[in-house]
Amino acid sequence: MVSIKIIKQEKSKLKDLATRRNGSKKPEWTRRKTDIFNDIEVDLLGLYGEYAVSKYLGVGIDESISISGDSGYDIEYNGMRLGVKYNHRVNGYLMVEGRDGDDIESGVMNDFSCDGMILVNGICKPPSNCECIKVEEPIMNIMGWLPKEYFMIDMVEKDWGLGKRYVCNVNQLLPIEILK
Repeated sequence: MVSIKIIKQEKSKLKDLATRRNGSKKPEWTRRKTDIFNDIEVDLLGLYGEYAVSKYLGVGIDESISISGDSGYDIEYNGMRLGVKYNHRVNGYLMVEGRDGDDIESGVMNDFSCDGMILVNGICKPPSNCECIKVEEPIMNIMGWLPKEYFMIDMVEKDWGLGKRYVCNVNQLLPIEILK
């Protein structure tokens, strides 16, 4: 695990980017709000994860704004297209949403169209509400990563009432350090 602190100035820049991205979406794309977070906060938490990974790997963050989200990956590093998944819970799962058209037997997952996925966790310990969004200088924990083929072998299907999710436990991840 690698911990990355996001300082106030970085947090402000990321909040501005999350707000601009959210404002550019079609109304039907602003669908990710929860009982705890509004849609901009969900985007911001994801950006925290992306930023922490980009800072660790020494690559730039994608600052593009599109009405339909990203192109299937968040970061390019050493010829690999990598997605970043943020889970605000300590030791939370690497979780990929199930989507229409997924064909697990054929290796098709619409929410996992990249070469590998990196998990970044926050500091929250359920059942209390998330504190990551409120912390002045949050610390992001890069927990590890999995190439897609490993994820497809190790993942299990879960549904906690929010729809189908494919998940791997933190202890199934490869150390992020081996990417460097």
